[in-house]
Amino acid sequence: MLRMFIAACVLVSSVIAPAQLMAAGFDCKKASTAMEKKICSDKTLDQMDTLLSDMYRRAYRNADNKEAVKTAQLEWLQQRNQVCAADKTGEACERLYIDAYQRLIPVYYSGSDKPAGDTLPADAALANLMQGMTLPDDSTLSEISASALETEKGTYRPWPRKPLLKLPENAGVAALAAGTFKDVLYIYYAQRDGQTINLYEYNTSTRDQRLLNTSEGGDWDYQTSLLLVRNGHVFFTRDGGEVRPPEEGTNLMLMPVGARSAPRLVSDSEFRQYRPVLSNKRSHEVSENGQWLVAFYNALKYDSYSERDTFGSLSDITDYARRDPAMLTRRSAFYIYDRFNDRGYSPEIGLSPRGWAIDSFVLHPQKPLVFFDNSGGMACIWEYNMESGELFKIVPEHLANTPAVVNMNGQDFIVFVLKDSSFSHQSLYLAARP
Repeated sequence: MLRMFIAACVLVSSVIAPAQLMAAGFDCKKASTAMEKKICSDKTLDQMDTLLSDMYRRAYRNADNKEAVKTAQLEWLQQRNQVCAADKTGEACERLYIDAYQRLIPVYYSGSDKPAGDTLPADAALANLMQGMTLPDDSTLSEISASALETEKGTYRPWPRKPLLKLPENAGVAALAAGTFKDVLYIYYAQRDGQTINLYEYNTSTRDQRLLNTSEGGDWDYQTSLLLVRNGHVFFTRDGGEVRPPEEGTNLMLMPVGARSAPRLVSDSEFRQYRPVLSNKRSHEVSENGQWLVAFYNALKYDSYSERDTFGSLSDITDYARRDPAMLTRRSAFYIYDRFNDRGYSPEIGLSPRGWAIDSFVLHPQKPLVFFDNSGGMACIWEYNMESGELFKIVPEHLANTPAVVNMNGQDFIVFVLKDSSFSHQSLYLAARP
């Protein structure tokens, strides 16, 4: 399981000159001890030791108290030799390396070569985002989550994650989206406080949050309201209600991701420009490049959804379903349509009696991937590859929901909501593809 976390750790090494790197933290041709031979014979340990060696050298160079860094590393080496020698699966050994990375990272980014200013270089920004992430602790899962995990072991591919923000007591998240600007990840979330919906922007670098919009009277419609990030802009409905087109007096707001300016209403030309990639997320979703559409079964079956299809995107997949009615006979919680190749199909996900209750989904901005949550017995957040058909569980908690996906400098992240066991608090979490 921990081997999948190596990619997150290796990101730190990308700021080290390639010429400094070698196989393991020593010359494997000269390996003499049993521990050295074990590292050289295991590709994962080989890479982890290489990274740790380079991190230690730079941390030692940057440290004000070099003796403390050296002593801690020597103590760690003694512990590694004992633990790794007895470790049959490799997991305990790898965990020790990850602990060492986390110990060295603060010193690694200190000293005279610490990045200047508020913005870290791209690779450092990624490492900073993933600092403190850990894999889910399976021993703390609830009974329903643990049962689902036991059933679906073959598809479990957990992403390391960390909590970002704890919401006030009894506050909920009505919608969630994420985007990036200048190597900073921004999270947009509609927080429900009684009958009030407050839309916030959260800067993961500075941890500042900014109120963008308030709607009163519980107007945020679960089925038709909109909060999306597309093409570097965040879109949302000002009053939380159903989206209205310009000819009806639009309520659709727009602002660049990360901008300090206030949101504004979209113009007629902007509505036409962005219309092909916008959707009412609770019924269907369109990928950022416009190729993929995913729609819930009910959205295809009942005309009421098409009648509220402000952007006209749902009609593309419903038209295909009429031309190929066999698609809907293969039951699924949602259906997929490839606009570019005029191809639709059923992934056959969400079939009874397997315990599916899919509440929301989101498409990757560049890749043919859909992420969805599931409050049923097969909890909880899953990733489905629309081309290969591969299906993986990436978040195991039954109370996790509302995933939002974003890619920053080639690294995939998801933001999701996780309720505590008392249902009184919700927190925003960030997870990274391992």
